[in-house]
Parts: sequence; C-alpha cells; structure tokens
Amino acid sequence: MPVYSKTDPCRVMAVSVVYDKRNNRRFTSRDEGRMKFVLCFCSSVLHNTLSYQRERYLKSQTMSLLNVVEVLFTHMDNMDLLLQKIMEQAQELANAERCSLFLVDYDAQELVAKIFDSAVSDIDQPSAEIRFPLTQGIAGYVASTGDVLNIRDAYSHPLFYRDVDLSTGFRTRNILCFPIKNEDGQIIGVAELCNKIDGDYFTHEDENLAMQFSAYCAISIHQSMLYKDVTESQQRSRLANELMLYHMQVEDTEVKSLSKNPIMKPYEIGATFHQCSFLPRSIIEDETPAACMTMFQDMNLVKKWKIPVDVLSRFVLLVQKGYRNPLYHNWMHAFSVVHFCYTLYKTCSNFGFLQELEILSLMVSTLCHDLDHRGTNNSFQISAKSAIAALYSSEGSVMERHHFAQTLCILNAEGCNIFQNISHSQYGELLDLIRDNILATDLSHHLRIVSHLESMAEVGYDHSNSDHRHLMRCLLMTTSDLCACTKTWHAAKSVADLLYAEFFSQGDLERALGVQPMEMMDRERACIPELQLNFLDFIVIPTYRLLGRLLPHTSDVLERALDGREKWRQMTEDIKRDKVMSVLDTTAKAEAAKVRRTSIRNRPSRGSLTREESLPESLPEEPHENELKVEMRKISSASDPGPSYFLPLAPVPERKIATTVTPGVVLAVNSYPLDGTDEVINGENGDHLVLELAKKNSSSSESSYSRCSRKSTDSEHGFRQAQVSPVRVVSTGSEASDGGSSSIVV
Repeated sequence: MPVYSKTDPCRVMAVSVVYDKRNNRRFTSRDEGRMKFVLCFCSSVLHNTLSYQRERYLKSQTMSLLNVVEVLFTHMDNMDLLLQKIMEQAQELANAERCSLFLVDYDAQELVAKIFDSAVSDIDQPSAEIRFPLTQGIAGYVASTGDVLNIRDAYSHPLFYRDVDLSTGFRTRNILCFPIKNEDGQIIGVAELCNKIDGDYFTHEDENLAMQFSAYCAISIHQSMLYKDVTESQQRSRLANELMLYHMQVEDTEVKSLSKNPIMKPYEIGATFHQCSFLPRSIIEDETPAACMTMFQDMNLVKKWKIPVDVLSRFVLLVQKGYRNPLYHNWMHAFSVVHFCYTLYKTCSNFGFLQELEILSLMVSTLCHDLDHRGTNNSFQISAKSAIAALYSSEGSVMERHHFAQTLCILNAEGCNIFQNISHSQYGELLDLIRDNILATDLSHHLRIVSHLESMAEVGYDHSNSDHRHLMRCLLMTTSDLCACTKTWHAAKSVADLLYAEFFSQGDLERALGVQPMEMMDRERACIPELQLNFLDFIVIPTYRLLGRLLPHTSDVLERALDGREKWRQMTEDIKRDKVMSVLDTTAKAEAAKVRRTSIRNRPSRGSLTREESLPESLPEEPHENELKVEMRKISSASDPGPSYFLPLAPVPERKIATTVTPGVVLAVNSYPLDGTDEVINGENGDHLVLELAKKNSSSSESSYSRCSRKSTDSEHGFRQAQVSPVRVVSTGSEASDGGSSSIVV
C-alpha cells in the first residue's frame, strides 16, 4: 500500500508491504482499512524523520563548507599549500580515496598539475610539474566543455587513460570530475575525485556538493593569485626604492658638514635674501642646502616642530639628490620655489592667516613639489603609456601624484623623517596637506579653482574658513611655482629659455614617437616671446593680481611681472616687424629679378644705347621712396638727356666691381660684360656714359655724375654696349685728395 505525504497527498513517500497472514487466511477489506488508518500516522512520523535527516545533512554539509572556507582562506599566501588543502577538503567532502587538481594555462593551452595526487604528495617535497594538452583525457574534456562528468565505471569510459593505473598500481573504479570557475564564468581549474568510499559511485548529491565547493575554490585561487601579484609588486617597489635610495645615498660626512656648522642668518646670505626681489639662482648650487636650513630656522619651524638638525640636513640633501637634471624642472627650480614661499611668509606677516601646521606643509611641499621630474608633462606620460601613467592616470595629475609619492618615500627613508616628533593625528593631517599642496601645482587644477579664488577675493578672506585656507594654500603654491616671471628681466628671460629648451626636448621625443607636438613644444614653430606673452596674459598676471587683492603687501611682485610682460611684448612686435620686412624684401628681390631678366632679354647687339632697345617702357616720371634713379646719356650730348630708369633699393647680391679708381673716373655700375677683355680706362677720348644716382627725399639735392668708359679689342665696331641691372650702392671709400684713389662697392 502507498504511503502518501502529509504536505502533498498526491506524492507517494513510501510503500508498505504486508504478507503471509496467519492461519493461512486471506487479507480482507477490513485489513486494508486498518492498514490505511495506521499508515496515516506513519506518514506524519516518516515525513518528520526525513525532514530531520535532511536538516542534519544540510547542517553537516554547511559546516563542512564553512570549514573548507576557513581552511582555504587561511592559506592564500602560498599557492602550492592552498592547492594541497583544496584537494584534501574535496576528498573529505565527497568521501573519495584520491583527488587531483589541474590549473588551466590558456597561454600554453595546457592543463598544469603542480600537485597531482593528494594521497601521495608532500608539500615540503613537491613532485615535478605535470602538463598535458587542454583537450586531452577526462580532465581536458571538463576543462573544454565546463560540464560535470560523473563516471560510474572508469574502465568502460573511452576517455579514461589506463596506463596511469598500470604505472601506479592504483585501480580506479569511478570518477567525479568537475570544473572550477571564477566569477566571470571562466574555467581556471579542474578537480578530479576517484573512488567513492561508502558507495559504488558518486551520487547526484556529490555532484551538487562538488559544484558548491568549486565556487569557494575559485575564489580562494583567484585571491591567492591576486595576493601573489600584490606581493610581487610590493617587492619590486621595495627593491626600486632601495635602489633609488642607494643611488641617492647621502654620505654621513655631508650630513655632518651641514648639521654641525651653525645655521646662517638670512643677512649672511644676502641683504635682501628675505625679499621677493632676491634672485635665488644667484646662490651657488652647493650652498643651497644651507640656505634651506636658514629658511626653516628663520621661520621657527625647527624649534616649533622639534625637528632634529641632523634629520633636517639629511632630508634636505636627499631631496636635492631626488631631483633629476632636466633643463628646467631641477633642484634649482625647487630651491627658487621654496625661497619664494619663504619670502611671501616674511612679507605677509608670517602667514598669520594660516595655521602653523599648514605653514610647515607649504615649505615641505614647495621643496618637494617636482621630485623626480622627468622633463616631460602629464600628457606625454599618458601618451607614452609610461609606468607612472599606469599608476596614476586614472586619478589625474599624473606627475604631481608621483612627486608626492617620492616625497613619502624620502620621509620614510632612514634618518629623514622630519615629522618624527609630531603626534599621530597631526602626522596624517600633515601628509594630506602636503598631498593637496603638491596637486595644486598642476595648472589644470589652478584653472579649475580660479572662479572660487575670485569669489573669495570678492567676499574677503576668512582665516576661520577651512575652504578659504585651502584655496589660499593652492594660490600660494601656484604663485611660488611661477615666481621666475617676477624677477628681473635678465633673470626671467634666462629661466624662460631653459623652460622652452626643455619643452623642445619633449617635442623632439614626441616627434620620434610619431606624434605632432604642440606649438609650444615644437622648436620649428614656436615663437617664444609670443608664447610667453600669452602665458603671462592668461595665467601669470591674473594669478598675481589675485594674490595682490588678497595680500596687498605683494604688489611689487605684480609690478615686476608687468615689467617683464612689456619686454616680451616689445620682442614680439620686433619679430612681427622683421617678418613683414622679410616678406617685403622677398617681394622686392622677385621684382628686381624680373627687371633684370627683361633688360637682358631686350639687350641690343651693337650700336649706340637707345631707349627703345635697352630699357623697359612706361617708366614713371619721379622715383618713389626707396627707389634708385638711374639716368643714362652720352657725355658728348649732355644737352639731350637720355632715359631715366627707376630701380628698387631692395637687397640684391652685392658685387664689388672696382677696387681702386682714379678720382673722377667711375665704372658703369653692374655693367653687363660682353667678353673677358673689357677693362676700365681713363676715358678722356671717345664717348662716355654718365650715371646719375638719386634717391627720393634725399637730404642732398645735388646729383653726382661719374664717368666711365669701355675699351674693346674689336676696333671695327668701337665701344661695346653696356646694360644696367638693378643695383644698390653699399659703400664707397673715403674721398681722396688730388692724386688719391677711392673704391666703390655695389
């Protein structure tokens, strides 16, 4: 008779069989009724019993999985040990004799077993790594398809490889092979269980349990791989830091030399050392660390924050070594920036509008704000896909974040922590301030907060407002970073030349990478005065005007910046004027060449010089400005002037046509030679040509007449023809006394 479920009357829970009624009698309908009545009670008891057993099983399974999680997630630091524990837990959960685990190597398209057999492997003496193709055997099938494979008879399955049993002496009866997938569904491994101990084969419940177990395996393996990558990355970073600090190593003798000598007073360095007008680049680089010590001492930072002098000395020297040697972003730039911050402190009532911790952060930030600068900007780092960009590009301000990281590296170096006597809470706050200060040196950051700075200047600065103090620190960092524009013209121009030389070096690198550099980075297109003028107008001058509105004592800084701007403006105008003149000169040369070609093309063969044969038509009556008037006529017919020819005074190839001539005898200017026998003679006999030179608006109203004559070896035709080309008189020798000589160069 069926036993129906109490919760589902249509579902049969069990079957009751009663047989061999006593006294050889038959079962009657009454017996059936009695059985139904009894089985109704049995159904309730059976249902509760089965539910209890199921709950016990689930609890046991859950506890086993929790134990698995605990075991697996405490061994993520060692992949080999983790794999060993995975196999042991899988073997215990499924009650199997043995377990093997394979990881998938997609690059090589292979399955890899570092620990092949849990029953015989020793983690202290690992066996050799086993590799085979990704599609081979039972494990390969599961790795390729992602299916669970439950084989009740291993030897009857076509994918089973018997030689393994023959070589090991182990007999495989049944197999449960299941994939291990990560959260993306990608198969990262395969586990293979062999020989169910308490059954003839692995059940469906074993399959479900195996898949639940595989999820925890995937998480632990993935986390172990990440942990390994992070650990290796930390080791590489630590090694790189050690290497950097080794090459940046500061000798104890240097530290002693700097710390043992008394810290100089500001006036010992220079009478105006504390003023914004002082030129920090005038100090010899070897003496700049001592000047840094002076600034920290004069601002009372050493005493206030209990900074040991030897620690401060080592810190400053290590920061100096932390700067590379690009043309502009080097140690001398950093020293100039920290000095300007110091002079602002002295000029503006010791920064009474800031908190003392903020003042300390400003000095350290300005000193370290460009640490390890490579001479290239953020855009280049990103386009070149550098290691720095890989670390910080997602956060923005790539180089600035690197500068801050290098600052922390130096602070963590042995004997360099100048904050060692600061409380724990202040230490964290101070590092946050330094980070924000260094990030503020990114001009893109400055442009984002300009509107906030303008608003603050409108309503007035409130030192009790933390947002106002943050904006003020950002402004002080930016103005300190741009301080080179506020120095004397000579100093400012020298620094600008260094900056653009560094820009051009980056442009050369970009061009080598196949990238067209920006105009300011392109040495072939950049006009430094014009670029610098734009930079002053759009960035520098507005920034120092803001500073002057908030801190009126800094007005002289703006004045020097404006003086420098005027110099750059004059240079820009000079360059533009030279470009215009160059274009005009080029046009004039083209016109002169055109006239010369016309004169040669129309040259008569022989006979006297006539207007129709040798000169262009439609000539103007009077010369224009910057034109040369050439009038030609025969000396024997002076009463009948010949034609006038106007020629531009543009530069033409200069040619010396006479070295020495007798006074009163001058050559025909730039005459066209007919052969190599022409020579200059004193033409007292025969025809002569007179060359009249006159310039419009000339201070002298008199025209000068010079005689020239030609002698030809061809006596049959007499004098040969002369052609006049465009000329410009360059110089003439000094007037000679009677019997002397002079020279003419045209």
